[in-house]
This record gives sequence, C-alpha cells and structure tokens, in this order.
Amino acid sequence: MEIKITAGKRRKKKTKNLSSFVDKMNQKEKEEANISLAKFFFGCNIPFSVVESDHFKNFLKPLRPAYNPPTRKTLSSTLLDKVHEHVLINNKNSLKKSATLLIDGWKNSSNNTNNVVTMLQTLNGESVFLESYDFSTAKETGEALAEVCNNALETAKSAYNCEIYAVVSDNASNMVKMGRLINLWHSTCSSHTGNLLVKDIVDHDVMKTVTLVLKEFKHTTLENMILQRGGLKIVVPVETGWCSHRDSCDSLLKNLRIMKQVAAEEHTKIKAEVTCYLYNEEFIESVKATVALLDPICKIINTCQNKSTSIADSTEEWLKLNNQVKESESYNDKIKRCVKSRTNMALNIYSLAANYLHPNYRGNLLSKEQKQMVQDFLINSLDSEESLDGLNAFIRNEGIFDTLKKKAQNISVSTFWGLVETKYEALSTLAQKLLSIPASSAQLERLFSNWSFVHSDLRNRLTKEKSSKLVSVYYSLKLKDSNVSDQY
Repeated sequence: MEIKITAGKRRKKKTKNLSSFVDKMNQKEKEEANISLAKFFFGCNIPFSVVESDHFKNFLKPLRPAYNPPTRKTLSSTLLDKVHEHVLINNKNSLKKSATLLIDGWKNSSNNTNNVVTMLQTLNGESVFLESYDFSTAKETGEALAEVCNNALETAKSAYNCEIYAVVSDNASNMVKMGRLINLWHSTCSSHTGNLLVKDIVDHDVMKTVTLVLKEFKHTTLENMILQRGGLKIVVPVETGWCSHRDSCDSLLKNLRIMKQVAAEEHTKIKAEVTCYLYNEEFIESVKATVALLDPICKIINTCQNKSTSIADSTEEWLKLNNQVKESESYNDKIKRCVKSRTNMALNIYSLAANYLHPNYRGNLLSKEQKQMVQDFLINSLDSEESLDGLNAFIRNEGIFDTLKKKAQNISVSTFWGLVETKYEALSTLAQKLLSIPASSAQLERLFSNWSFVHSDLRNRLTKEKSSKLVSVYYSLKLKDSNVSDQY
C-alpha cells in the first residue's frame, strides 16, 4: 500500500524586531513615574542631589531600564511645582466646609530656626497642612499669633472654601492671649496640660536619684548584661517628655533584681552610692509611689494625643481624675490643689459643652454649676425656636433622643447627631462642630521631629517660595502616610 503524505502550507514564523526586546516608555508613563519619584523624594526628605547619584541610577535600571530620572534642577523646580499643585487639589477635595485650626511652634536643636505651623482638622477627621510661618527673626507675641490665625482664615477660605470655627493650641501665655484676640472658639492642648501637671507634682529629688541610678547602668556593657539576663532596656527620663519620668521609674523597678545582681559583681565597678540606692527600701517605695501617681496622668496624656480623641473625651478623663484625687485620702493637699488647678485649665466652656452633648457622656460628671454654664452657652448659640425646642428635648431626653437611647447603646457621635440633623439641624450642626474639636495639637507635634530635614543647613540655597512649597508638600504627604499618622 502506497501512502501519500501531503505537506500542508508552512506558516511563516514571525520574526521579532530587536526593538521589541527593548524597554520603552511613552511620555505619559514617564510623567507619572516622575511624579511618583518626586513624591518619594519630598515625602521622605531625600536630598535632591541623590537623584543624580550613580548609585541611585544603578538602582533604577533593573526596575525600569527605559526610565531616566529627572535632574536635580527639574526635581526642585518643575516637579516640585506639579506635586505642590496636586497636593492642593487633593487637600481641597478631602476637606469639608468647616474645620478646626491647629497651631503650634517649633525650634530646631540649634535654636536658630523658629517656625509656627498651622493645620486644619475637619469634621470627618481629615488633617490637612495649611501653612508654615518663619518666626526666626520675629517675636511670637499674642498679637502676631492672632495675625497668623487671621491669615489662616483667609487661606482656608480662598484655597479650600473652608470655614475655620475653632483653634487648638498649647497653654503658653502668648497662645492664651491669642485666643482672647481672635473671634473663634479657642481650646488648649490637653496633652500639654497633662505634662504641666506631671511637672507640678513629680518629686524632683526622687527623679534626680532615679536618673543617677539609671545612667550608671546605661553604659553599653552594663545594659547588655541586664538584657542578657532577661531584663529590659534602660529608659532614662527626658526633660520635656514627662511621661518618660513614669517610664524611667517603671524601668528601674522592673530591672531592680538584675541590677542588684550586676552591682554585686566586682568587675562591674558600680558606684557605692548607686548600690546603696538599690537596697534602700525607702527610695524604692518612693519610686513605686511615683509610678502610681503618674500612671493616670500619663494615660490622659497618651489618650489625648490620639487624633481621634475629642475635647469631649478629654473632659471626661480630666473629670474622672479630679474626682478620683479629690475623694482619695492617699493624696496630699498639694497634689489635690495641683490636679484641680490643671483640670480647670484643661476645661473650658467648649469642652464642657462638647461633653454635655456627647450621646454617651451627656455631662454626667459635670457639676451643677458647669451644667448651668453649658446650658447658657448653648441657648446663646442657638437662635431659632426649633433648635431651642431640640435642646430642651435633649435635656429632658424626649422624642427622638429617647428613641435613640432605647434603640442603641454606645452609639457613635456621627450616627447620633446625623440622625438628629433631619429634625433639629441647627442643634445638630452645633453639636457636631463641638464634638469634632481635637483634644490636642499632637497631630502637628508628630511631624516636628523631621522638620530639621526640611529646614537644614544643606538646603540654605532654597528660596523662600521653594522652601514653603517643600514644607507644604512634605507635611501633606506625611499626613497621608499610614506608617506615621498614628505615631507620637
């Protein structure tokens, strides 16, 4: 049998051009890459010179061979302008109609750079960098700070169509004076007030001895011996970080047993004075008492530094602390006076009113006089019969307020007043504004530690306009960085 094999038509193989193996980027891709690169440089404070480094270029080549990074000049001019414009647009889109202004000052380690920084925090919790003002050659008087607030009002209105209704600052005398000069609600930083209270009541002699002991063991060799034996890292108190005083006392107590072991070894050569303190029961008891005394105050400081903590929350914490100290026999008269004084400093009519209107607190810890003050304030702030009827219903827990209380326990602030808004709009708006004021200006302080990278001696050739844009972009990008937004 003869088998015939019919060959089919051979398909021509497509030959690839050499160019198809070469990475290419169109103009749009390059522009997007440049913007991403610029945000990385600005948001992480990378020196502009790095973009022209051979090491940086060699790092980029394996990732995208076709991409040639911009020059240092392009990065600091054209791309800075574009990213700054993008930041302004994004900020505008994220802002609500009303916001609180946060204001705080910062000096670098050399004390030759002094800046006042402003930020907006909105009703929905968004934070937006507003402006930085150079006070290196000017005095931070109450009048000058009031002018900063007035400028902030105009900037927020013109750039973002946003109304500033409240200001949060620290408790410095110039900031307090500023608050009296501006036509806005002014509240002070509860975290700062807590720090002042710690400074008032901490036993400085005890802390001096605690510092002496801890510094003796902070030597690298001795601290490693403690760590190798199951101890903890030594925490030495920091002058301006008053919670570190509690932490340092706690550090001493937790490492005490191992410290005694190390001190007993001849080769360690611990000072005799330090060894005596380790076995001094009276001293150890005073350290334990310091921890117990500072614990509730440090809790307030840390709670108020959270960006989601409102003045209603901080008021609740301060009232609890004051009642606890007032009713306890373990505190002396000096401590009771100091706690009462700082509690009064932390509380103002706005924080009291916010606590009163909070659906879960309802001002239950307020005194009769404080409740009367709040009711007078609310009546003066509401100008319609309908809103006054709503306030009366809230006080008496009638109508919609009674329904909400029965249907939901621990209801969120936004849900509670959002539901009330359909019936009592003006009262709801007032309540939401008060309840959206943050307890502290910590959002600003979280970023100050990196300020020196922006205002560094290496960048002394930056013009004022470029420097301002760079700071604005840096802060705005940092606020969007999930890795740092909740750190303090």
